[in-house]
Parts: sequence; C-alpha cells; structure tokens
Amino acid sequence: MSAPCPYCDGSGEVLSWGDRLRAARLRAGMSQFELATALRLSGPNVVCRWETGQAQPQPRNRIAAERLLGMEANTYKRSA
Repeated sequence: MSAPCPYCDGSGEVLSWGDRLRAARLRAGMSQFELATALRLSGPNVVCRWETGQAQPQPRNRIAAERLLGMEANTYKRSA
C-alpha cells in the first residue's frame, strides 16, 4: 500500500501551496504572526495572503517557510 499523497486532501483533491502552508503552520503550532516574525516579514497579513492565494511569496521566502515548517523540499512551483 502506498503512502497518502501529502498534497491531497481526503477526497483526492490537490491542495494549493497556501493550503499546505497553513496545514504545516498549524501542525507546528505557530500563528501567522509567529511565522511572519520568524521569516522577518512585514506582518501576519503577508502570511494570510499566501495562505489564501491572494499573493505568492518570493522564492527565497517560500523556501525559508518550507524549511522552517518541514514541508517537502521541492514544492516550489508557481501557481497559475
């Protein structure tokens, strides 16, 4: 039996990067404010915009967030 897809929800739908970010942040027990502070962002509204898909992080911020939260290392792909 294969491992469940880390990019899918229970129904088999592929989650957006923002959804995966939010899930990883919550698993880590971090608030949006704490993540923004750790990444030296201007405020938690930046993290909120990433999670809702209203904005995409710059590659260095995306990689830093993925490393900090233990997300898959090679998930950098721009959403359309």
